[in-house]
Amino acid sequence: MKKPIMLGGLAAVALAVTGCKTTLDDRWTSNLSTTLAPACFKPKYEVMKDRGIVKGTATESWWFWFISKEAPDTFTHERNGFASIVPTVADAALNNACASVGAQILLAPRYTVTKEKGILGFDGRTTVTVEGIPARLVGAEEVECKPACDCAK
Repeated sequence: MKKPIMLGGLAAVALAVTGCKTTLDDRWTSNLSTTLAPACFKPKYEVMKDRGIVKGTATESWWFWFISKEAPDTFTHERNGFASIVPTVADAALNNACASVGAQILLAPRYTVTKEKGILGFDGRTTVTVEGIPARLVGAEEVECKPACDCAK
C-alpha cells in the first residue's frame, strides 16, 4: 500500500519540477521599434465667481486618543496636489465645501483647526473649517514636458 502512494507522490514531484513547455508562435506581431513620446497636460479650471467664498466644516470626536465617537464618512483625498493615504478631518471639510456648491477644487483654501480636550485628555473633539474660492474642472491642454530636475545647469 505504501509503494503506490510513494510512486504517486514521486510522480507528482517530478511533474511539478519539470512542468510542461508550451510553444509560442505569435505570427501577428511586427518587429517595429517604436517609442512613445511623453505627454504632459495642464488642467483648465473655471472659477465659480457667482458663488463667492464657500465654507465647509467637519468634526471628529474620540475617546482614549483612538476610539472614534463621531467621525465623517465622506472625504476628498487630494489636497495641494498630493493624495493622502489616510483621510483626515481636513479632507472631509474640503469635501463638504466642494459638495455644497458643486465644485471640484477650492482655490486658495484656508483651514482653521479647533481642538478641544476633555478631562485629563481622555476624550476630545477636532473641528476643521475650510474656506476658499470654488472652481470646476473644464478640460486640459497639452503642454511641453519639462524634466523634473534640471540639475545639469
